[in-house]
Amino acid sequence: MSEVIVPNLILPVLMIVIGYFLYSDPPKKRNFALGIRTYMSMKSEATWDYAQVFTGKLFFYIGILEILAVCVIHLILGYHDLTQMISILEIIVLGFIILADEISLYLHFDHKGNKKSY
Repeated sequence: MSEVIVPNLILPVLMIVIGYFLYSDPPKKRNFALGIRTYMSMKSEATWDYAQVFTGKLFFYIGILEILAVCVIHLILGYHDLTQMISILEIIVLGFIILADEISLYLHFDHKGNKKSY
């Protein structure tokens, strides 16, 4: 049974680890090697800092939720034949996290990367 559940836990565990480091110690300067690099996050230092912390939190908490979901599906419900579908859904969730990051940046910053004043 563990050979079935372990592959589905790799991505959520990585999300928790990456999320923790993005949130607690985000990359200090914009770069093309480390951090969440989206169109809006590269606009300014303020958008960069915001995106790293925001996405770090999302990665961390959604990683925990994914681990709980995988455990429920595998251990409680006993669906061991859904391994590939769970992997695909985990990758789709990653895409939604990046989309949520961009939407949040557009809500909090203008098109030049300056913080919006309300």
